Order: sequence, then C-alpha cells, then structure tokens
Amino acid sequence: MRPFRISQIIFTILINSYILVFFQKTLIYTGYLKSFLVPILNCWSAPTTWFSCPLGAYQHFIIIKDFPFYVLGLFLIIGAFIGRMACGWLCPFGLFQDLLFKITKKKISLPQLAPLFTIILFLFSYLFIWLKFNYLSLTIKILIILISTIIGFLLDIFLKIRIKIFDLTFLKYFFLLFLATFIVFFTNEPWFCKVCPQGTLEAGVPLILYDPENSLKTMAGLFFYFKILIFIIIFILAIFIKRIFCKLICPIGAIYSFFNKISLFHLKVDKEKCGKCNICVKVCPTDINVYENANQTDCIRCLECYYQCPKKVIKLKFS
Repeated sequence: MRPFRISQIIFTILINSYILVFFQKTLIYTGYLKSFLVPILNCWSAPTTWFSCPLGAYQHFIIIKDFPFYVLGLFLIIGAFIGRMACGWLCPFGLFQDLLFKITKKKISLPQLAPLFTIILFLFSYLFIWLKFNYLSLTIKILIILISTIIGFLLDIFLKIRIKIFDLTFLKYFFLLFLATFIVFFTNEPWFCKVCPQGTLEAGVPLILYDPENSLKTMAGLFFYFKILIFIIIFILAIFIKRIFCKLICPIGAIYSFFNKISLFHLKVDKEKCGKCNICVKVCPTDINVYENANQTDCIRCLECYYQCPKKVIKLKFS
C-alpha cells in the first residue's frame, strides 16, 4: 500500500474518532478542539469529528461580514509549502472517491469542454430569481438555481463547446466564488455546506440514522432528499471518473490549486530522459499529463507518478 493511501486512512480515522458521542447520547462533539481547523473538507456536524471544516469556517466569517484571516491564513501556509498535497494525503472524501473508483474496470475520461452554459444558466437564473421572484422562499430559489446549473452542465456535455485553457475543471473556481462566497454573502446562509456531498456522507445521513433524541427524522424534508440526490449523483460518477468532486467542485481544492506552481514543494520531470510511456498519466488520480506539466492545478501530489515511473525521471524538489 502506497504512503499516501496509508496517510489518508490514518488521518480519516484520527479526525473522526470521537466515538464517545454514542455513549453520551449527544449529537456531535462541541468541545475545545472544534475551534481548530483541519486543512481539508471534513464536516463540522459529523457526529464523530473532533475538528472544524475550513470551508464551513470560511462561510461563517462571510456570513458575519468579517474577513476570514484565520481560514485564509491556514490555506496560505499549507498552499505555500505543499500546494494541493493535503488533498492527496489527508482528505477523507478523496479517499472515499479513490475507493469508489476501484469498483469497476469500466472508466470514463472527463471531456475537455468549456463550462459556458453551466455558468451562463447559473448567472441568468440567479439574477432572474432575485430580481423577478424575490417573494419565493430561499430554499426554492436555491433549488431552481441548482437545477438550472445542472441543465447548463448537461448542455455543455452534449454540445461539446471547446475553448483551450478553459475546461470543465474551471467549475471548481466557479463553485468557490459563487456557491461558497457570493451567495453566502447575500443570503447569510452557508449554502455550500448545505449541499456538500461530503457533509451529506459524514453528517447528514449519520445524524438522521443516529438521532438520539428522535427529533431530526421529523425535520428531514424535501431539501434533505435533494442533498441525497446530489450525493448519489457524485457517488455514481466517482465510480467511473477519477476524483470528479476534486476536479470539478471542491472549493478547497480550488484555493490550493493556485499554489501548485509556486509552492516550495513541487515535482520536476527530466524531459530529456522521459520516454512518454504514459504510465504517470494512467496512475494519476486526477488524469493530468505529468510529463507535460508536473505541477498543474489539479495535481494533488499523491506522488503515485513518482513511485510508478519506470525510468525515475520524476524528481521531488523543495525549494
């Protein structure tokens, strides 16, 4: 078993090991450690987690209209040193996707398409709803916007509009700016947390099933089942497409990706000795062309290419 896989498993267990919650008959741990952040997605509301999610904290600061120095400082320190390496070595939802991808041998490559209709329909529905149908409930507004965005995504898939250096992986920046920032600012609701499939997996479903006070089951309405639908879609797609959530959606991955080309720790390929055998591409969890650019924004620095390279032309640098 590779080092990054061992690290994923250990970290996932470590930060989600508060089993006393089941003996104390409480919903979640709310002690001192919850004031600390882990560097990756890990839902604050998960019954057994010790720490807080940085994306949830980021949205909290936006809601209270305070600059998120603490959260952005954490991202800056980690990103400046190791780029997106936390995504590859620590993230529980990354581990979950990696395991799902092992279920079947039938795989699908992510199409190289520009997400134009996705963005256009999102912006159109957002502006139209808030300008013309402001009387609707906030939940209905968000549902309409999400459905419009999904329709836009499907149009992009079928119409296959291509623009160089602008493909579907650009969507993670879109989710960071709009769903995790702008909408949160104007609605005072942590909307990415509300629909996050990782939160549904770690917190939503376990809390409904656990529910020591038998109060949550009666509160599960239409929006909860919509969250389940989002999770099921990601679940199915992750079986066939490598780390689809990391490449297309994750706002934390989007933030770390800005540092990949400038971080102190990085990869370097000896292109003169590289035989372009494509083994590095085949083993890469995010399908990047390592020999062309080993420090692309989607590289999670799992180092699988480093271990699998037959000619050992990939080097680890810290400078």
